[in-house]
Amino acid sequence: MDAELPLGWAFATADELSDTVPNALAIGPFGSNLKVQDYRTSGVPLVFVREIRRERFGGADTKYISNEKAAELAAHVVRPGELLITKMGDPPGDTAVYPLDRPGAVITSDCIKLSPNLKVTSSDFLALLLRSPGVRSLLVEQTKGVAQQKLSLKRFREIQFPLPPLNEQRRIVAKLESLLACSRRAKESLDAIPALLERFRQSVLSAAFRGDLTQDWREANPDVEPASKLLERIRSERRRRWEEAELKRMQSKGKLPKDEKWKAEYKEPECNDEAGAFGPVSGLGWVVAPVDGLCDPNRGVPYGIVQTGDETADGVPTVRCGDLKDFSIDLALLKRVAPSIEQQYTRTRLSGGEVLLAIRGTVGGVAVASEKMRGMNISREVAMLPVLPGVEPRFVMYLLASPAATALLAGRTKGVAQQGVNLSDLRSFPVPLPSLAEQVQIVRRVDAAMSRARAVARVCAEAVSRTPSLEAAILAKACRGELVPQDPTDEPASALLERIRAENNQPADSDPTARSKRRRENKVA
Repeated sequence: MDAELPLGWAFATADELSDTVPNALAIGPFGSNLKVQDYRTSGVPLVFVREIRRERFGGADTKYISNEKAAELAAHVVRPGELLITKMGDPPGDTAVYPLDRPGAVITSDCIKLSPNLKVTSSDFLALLLRSPGVRSLLVEQTKGVAQQKLSLKRFREIQFPLPPLNEQRRIVAKLESLLACSRRAKESLDAIPALLERFRQSVLSAAFRGDLTQDWREANPDVEPASKLLERIRSERRRRWEEAELKRMQSKGKLPKDEKWKAEYKEPECNDEAGAFGPVSGLGWVVAPVDGLCDPNRGVPYGIVQTGDETADGVPTVRCGDLKDFSIDLALLKRVAPSIEQQYTRTRLSGGEVLLAIRGTVGGVAVASEKMRGMNISREVAMLPVLPGVEPRFVMYLLASPAATALLAGRTKGVAQQGVNLSDLRSFPVPLPSLAEQVQIVRRVDAAMSRARAVARVCAEAVSRTPSLEAAILAKACRGELVPQDPTDEPASALLERIRAENNQPADSDPTARSKRRRENKVA
């Protein structure tokens, strides 16, 4: 910290800031004087470093000692309104004022307690002072240790703290409390925004799959191909692909069909009994079809690599459930699976355009595989939905993230050690299907809403990240004497300290209060 101080300020040690009573400045007892065996479920509470850091005392994790043990450790008692500082941490120096509504407590070994001399300073001012960047750097300079960073009481006593006049301290505390209260309110408001954004996202998705989001579009476009015609085309294409693959399979075995009876083996997938979960969509001109009925029959709706093994530098990037976040996949974070393992799962090798859904662990994460992901694979925690032409992949992605769909998936989640959705349940999952043109319109509008939500979230996150530096800047300004006006009539801190030293060094017999007391006693006698 700069050695040049504002007018009227002075440097003071922790001893000069402390009260004159015994143990006004003390550390917690050594480990041999306070052991785990001394802990009780009631009695006198103990104060730990974690409570100072979070500035919250008491609670389910509070430890106690007996009244008798507390009496032995009387030198380490902290009382309401006194200052607490951590002497261990990375770095040490976190501080808190012990609350006025708490009972007296015993500090533990890695804590320092300071009872301020109220003629010189206050706990409120010292707490703010110790949190300022300049003073924190002073504390760090006095920190020693390799495995554990510690600030000894001896080194703490050697620090020269900048001290304003007493009246200026009071003005600083009042101003800082006002500014920091504004900062806290702003942060609380910012912290509430992510939950509001999530509600907004869910509201948009609900509206999209109730048909509300595109009601105006349907009214303006009554002549688009009906969803029923689209579904006929999808079913026809699905059957054609199945027949083509089945014929190739028979031919590869040398079994040429003599008639068309083999085609009767094709089974049209059916929805489960939850087809009405999205409401009366038929009134919108939509139809309902099962997931399996909208996917390539030759690829099915499978999960991927069962045992991915150890990561391999030249391996195949593989999507796991944790990679599906915010409708996207960070390719740089994908695990690389050995080619010898991946080659056993060619069925789930990606081509691009597949809908990927987390069905194990954190169920419900969903994204669409991009063209860049061609040749990559998925793990068993992820299901692949290779939708057919006529089905917009991002439409299905948003559908599976909607409140109605997530509730259905949650109801189908099974398992004890690891929760998951069975593929049979996913294959029969109902999809409310509008025309292709309306699917595209829904995706466009949801994309726009999600983009706006992400933009707000970025601005919010940036504002939250700036809050600590803003508070640090305010504290730094206060400790440079720039936050409040200085009053030339204030008693300088140097004069105040000198006067307190003189009072402390004054013999007991020279105390005028003591002399007048003796005179009164003589008169009574």
